[in-house]
Amino acid sequence: MVFEMLRDMLAESLGCDEEDVSLRSELRDDLGLSDAELENVMDALSGELGFRYNSDDLADIDTVSQLVRYISSLI
Repeated sequence: MVFEMLRDMLAESLGCDEEDVSLRSELRDDLGLSDAELENVMDALSGELGFRYNSDDLADIDTVSQLVRYISSLI
């Protein structure tokens, strides 16, 4: 559930196909996601799923898989 929601939001935010976003995708290198875009996605997800996150934690997250694990730990 978390991966699917994240994939959909990333694809919409980046204007790419959902198939371009996989668990192995590097957020910044493969997808070209900026730190500001990542925070926007996290803000949207936290609103939908009802969790709080620390934006400082995002600096250590490189892949979609790591982000899914991080979000799952907060729900």
